[in-house]
Amino acid sequence: LLQSSLRPILLNLATYRTLTLPLLSGLAELLSLLSAWFNVTLGEKLLEHLDRWMYLERLQAENTAWKPGEDAKVAAAIIELFHLLPDVAKVFLPRLVPLVDGLERALPAVDLPSEVCSILEAPLAKFLCKYPQDSVDYFLAKLDDPQQYRRLVSVASKPEGQAMRAELLASADKVLAVTFGDGLPSAPSAPASESAAKMGGGAKAGEGADSATDAGEAAPRGEDVGKDEATPMETDGGSGDKAAAPAAPTPRHSSRFEGIGLIAELVALEPRWLLDNPKLLEAVRAAWADPRRMERVAEEERLSDHEVHESERLLRCLVSCVREDRSNTRLLFQML
Repeated sequence: LLQSSLRPILLNLATYRTLTLPLLSGLAELLSLLSAWFNVTLGEKLLEHLDRWMYLERLQAENTAWKPGEDAKVAAAIIELFHLLPDVAKVFLPRLVPLVDGLERALPAVDLPSEVCSILEAPLAKFLCKYPQDSVDYFLAKLDDPQQYRRLVSVASKPEGQAMRAELLASADKVLAVTFGDGLPSAPSAPASESAAKMGGGAKAGEGADSATDAGEAAPRGEDVGKDEATPMETDGGSGDKAAAPAAPTPRHSSRFEGIGLIAELVALEPRWLLDNPKLLEAVRAAWADPRRMERVAEEERLSDHEVHESERLLRCLVSCVREDRSNTRLLFQML
């Protein structure tokens, strides 16, 4: 009875052309009550729909149900559904994050000019915070990617990103490893190089789903969706040490410098964090005393943005520690 009652709504989800804000809002309410009735194929279908927004000019030329100018809002409403899906939906994380990155570049900004502050980030943050450990591991593995660094910092600093922020604060050892490797940045090491192993790849989830719960047509990317069918329902309920900078800095950011930026952001949010994690504090202190940092300062005009800000961020971290513990005169004199 429930399945037959919901069939009209699910039929409208079979094609992206019939999506509207009221329809997606209704589906969000439905998922909040009955998420266990839906299988992973619904997430596959939503990702398939979202991919259409990468080709905005083609999309706007078609006959769609939503009002003109609502393109970005409809995309945001689709992303909003992901945190309401069953827990198995965390397999979509490596595919949803880069897709949202692409959508922010493809879609015009709404209300706010910044890509990172777009209306797409708030619903994405809800999804990331539902799986904070998986999300933190994903972003730390891609910390040398400037876009992913900005996304991580932006989400963690927002009120709706509290779960991500708490997970990062509890992951000092992971932050230490991805930033300084062995935690001894003053030790000799090879010049920084591009990270060889990166997460992502977006292996498709939900393969082999039962045909009785098929989400409708599975059109290839960029092609029109075929005939409408029902959306699925079911009755079952870092990397190596990046310490040293070569004489001629590489254009690619090292995770060391991105990691120092992340540490500075977390200290700004939680001033006692470094004091509560002595190993990380010692690594930051050693990075400040590193002679190679002095060498980089001497050739500042040749450095990347994150390398230029290295000294400032390290100093902010150490100053915060002294403010929180004024008895630490040793650290104070090391900054001079």
